[in-house]
Amino acid sequence: MVIDTEYGQEWRDSTKPTKYPFTDSAELSTSTGRYIDHTSIYDASFYIVNWVSRLYVTSIIISSAASKVVTINIGDAENLIIASAELSASNIPSEIFFTDTSGRPAGIMIVDPIAFSFIQTWDIGEHLFENTAEFVPFVIMHMPSNGVSSFKDESNNIVSGEVWLVGENGVVVRTEGKNIRVDVVGDPLFKRKVDSSFVTPRFIKTINGIPPNEFGDFKIVSGSYMAGDTILRVYPEPDVPGIRIELVGQSLETIV
Repeated sequence: MVIDTEYGQEWRDSTKPTKYPFTDSAELSTSTGRYIDHTSIYDASFYIVNWVSRLYVTSIIISSAASKVVTINIGDAENLIIASAELSASNIPSEIFFTDTSGRPAGIMIVDPIAFSFIQTWDIGEHLFENTAEFVPFVIMHMPSNGVSSFKDESNNIVSGEVWLVGENGVVVRTEGKNIRVDVVGDPLFKRKVDSSFVTPRFIKTINGIPPNEFGDFKIVSGSYMAGDTILRVYPEPDVPGIRIELVGQSLETIV
């Protein structure tokens, strides 16, 4: 048998007579003469990226859909919509989740669904709050401004939360402390992959049948370092294509 237990009832009972999570001076009134019932909201917590200012409910919009859709916007006088939440007036949840303008999680509001049903009596349209619904600083969690908080894919969709970074095709991803390091390694054969007409280069394997040393090097030296003229000859070979390298002189065996 499963028994549902509602935790924090003492906290809810203690805050219900107050205007928490709003300030004591909040009038909770709109320019259209409507009021938020302060007993309908128990608690709130907002964690908006790059937000360090005071926070308000700036507007509540009632749509003209068959089933009234309620949009709650939060922000301040300069930024009216920093985050928002959408719910149905006929099916109010006890937890209202907010997302910012990039679609990232931005906060939560705990409400009494029965008491919050006052919203069903509001007229269709936009109801503005002129700095009359300020939240207390306690419910605002200041998030770090530096760092990566989300990604955009090729379709401009926001990806946040738990994200896997996988390095492929020469991309190496690793962590260094609290940072993520991405190294891109060049692929010398990338042209062969994308161009079917690519001709594999032919590298020097032997010179007059002589292979390189164990390090893959050829050592080309002259018979005498005292020679006053240039003995090295380099010719283009357009038929190969390539170059021809020759030394003008005599074999080392005859130099005694």
